[in-house]
Amino acid sequence: MGAPAIQKPAIQKMDIDEFLAWADRQEPDTRYELVGGQPRAMSPCSQAHSRLSGNIAFEIRRRLRPPCFVLTETAIERDDRGAKVPDSMQIPSVQEVLLVDSRAVRAQLWRRDGRRWIVEDFTEDATLPLASIGAELPLAALYDGIAL
Repeated sequence: MGAPAIQKPAIQKMDIDEFLAWADRQEPDTRYELVGGQPRAMSPCSQAHSRLSGNIAFEIRRRLRPPCFVLTETAIERDDRGAKVPDSMQIPSVQEVLLVDSRAVRAQLWRRDGRRWIVEDFTEDATLPLASIGAELPLAALYDGIAL
């Protein structure tokens, strides 16, 4: 007779509040994100990604309050589109999700329209219309000081 099968414990998914409480108890030198209800350690950001994040924060602060953003790099873009965007869409208060590429002047804006989501692509000299904060961000301003 064979050995009894070992059962793995059921993995319980976290909601946003549980994740934030959990993340507060982790070591400060590792950043985490919530993907599909599970915490995942994040890779260190590239210099361009860090600069882009700072530029976005600066432009948003100049205009009002921040909406929900998801920043992407080519290597992790699949996870952002495949898990983070759908997860963000499940949060009723999220009206827009912005994916910004740190390796090319390119952004994609997902906007809630009732029960559906509309996706718009932006490049080069475009202006991002962020209805959730009543502001428009020039794409060029986000990439200021970033050599691509």
